[in-house]
Amino acid sequence: MSKCRKEGAIEANYGGHGDEDVNLTIRSCTNAYMLVYIRDSEMHNVLQEVSESDIPQELNDRLQEERRLEQIRRKERTEAHLYMLVS
Repeated sequence: MSKCRKEGAIEANYGGHGDEDVNLTIRSCTNAYMLVYIRDSEMHNVLQEVSESDIPQELNDRLQEERRLEQIRRKERTEAHLYMLVS
């Protein structure tokens, strides 16, 4: 366990703020496990099917943008051997 500031915890675990992470070339990824208990009487309310209308449009837009940027980065990595830097 180690201490960190609130801003550092948010940046490292939740992807940063708004459009500024779009310009990052290295993306920080973290993984977590969470144990959830569901009361039997609430099972039908909690474990429902998720439809497209349940997903906020801003989340869907961000996912599409992240996929687009990842595709660009992947293409750049596969084509990197075709280029060289000249000073």
